[in-house]
Amino acid sequence: MVDAVPKDSRSVWNSGLQRAALVGLGGFLRPLARFLLKSGIRYREFADIAKAAFISVAADEYGVRGRPASLSRVAAVTGIGRKEVSRIHKSDMAQLEAKFWASELNPLTQVLHFWHSDPEFSVDGVPRLLGFLDGEPSFAGLVARYAGNIPPNVARSELERCGAIVEMADGSLRAVRRQYTPNEVDVEFVRSMIFSLKSLAGTLAHNADVISREGPATVNGRLERYAWTSSLSEASRRDFRILAERKAEELLLHLDAWIGEREQLDLSLGVTPDQGQKKTCGFGVYHFEDAGDGEAAGRGQACLHPEK
Repeated sequence: MVDAVPKDSRSVWNSGLQRAALVGLGGFLRPLARFLLKSGIRYREFADIAKAAFISVAADEYGVRGRPASLSRVAAVTGIGRKEVSRIHKSDMAQLEAKFWASELNPLTQVLHFWHSDPEFSVDGVPRLLGFLDGEPSFAGLVARYAGNIPPNVARSELERCGAIVEMADGSLRAVRRQYTPNEVDVEFVRSMIFSLKSLAGTLAHNADVISREGPATVNGRLERYAWTSSLSEASRRDFRILAERKAEELLLHLDAWIGEREQLDLSLGVTPDQGQKKTCGFGVYHFEDAGDGEAAGRGQACLHPEK
């Protein structure tokens, strides 16, 4: 009889860890469930997506000799019935997810990023003033290069609406922000939200994997830090948010400028992604505040994963 779950997995995820993970999962799912319900998504639809994720991971990571796992093995690993595994495996969920993530970076984010980093549209990281259609370079040319099939007038309208660009007295356009942030709950907002959740979850899962294999002293983990307290007044929480947002914005602007410079350097040297594969890397920050719904209280805590 073939073991459905690798022995190293059972030794690491003992019953105590499993219980802790399941209890903690409820706290993670509550805000997600709140958003899904407001979006009109019912439990059954969520359950199908969750099953598809379990099946996909099991198929990719529990195969033999580098091959995808069989339906029977996937069923054994996940606890999902073989018929249900077959049904979801044959569905178009994987194709829909691939289409959703076909471009993780919004084209308008691309426009703003390269307006600040492409030497044709910027000077030392400062975006040039661009005419909409006239002049060389122009806003229309920037959009055509980095936003695919989006018409220039549509890109201008949306970037003006979210406050990323402004029109000057002479009619030229000026970029006043480096990032495009949707200001209403639409498809792009959802894409951005899911990208943040996916990225953070990926970092946590990666750290759990390397710590289980190499121990807490590993140097192969990814940075994940936070500072928090439950002992501040309302006024102090407001001041903390203002301070954190200002410092985070400074850091992100610095990192985005570095990314732009390195992209241009790699381009000039003819350097391509390793083996032609594009792997996304980045750095994200977020502010959090709960409503006192049972999370552990404390003061001035910081979590370091993994320890260096």
